[in-house]
Amino acid sequence: MKKPDLKNNPIIAFMLSFLFPGIGMFYLKSWRNGLINIAIVVVFSIFLFQVEAVPFFIPVFIGIASGAWAYLEAEALRKSS
Repeated sequence: MKKPDLKNNPIIAFMLSFLFPGIGMFYLKSWRNGLINIAIVVVFSIFLFQVEAVPFFIPVFIGIASGAWAYLEAEALRKSS
C-alpha cells in the first residue's frame, strides 16, 4: 500500500491555517508568509476587540482566508517541485 505524501499537502496546510492562522505557512516552511499572516490576524483582532458584538462569520472568514492562502501556497510549491 502506498503511503500518502504529506510534504506540502494543501489540505493539511489549509486546516492548520484555518485553525491557527499562519501555522499552515510554517508547515510549508514559508516563514515570512507565516509571520505576515499572523501579523494580519493580530491587526484584525485588535480592531475586532474594539467592537462590542462581533458577528460570528468574521472570525470564520479570517480563518478561511488564511487557510486559502496556505492552500494556494502549497499548490504552487507542489507544481514547482
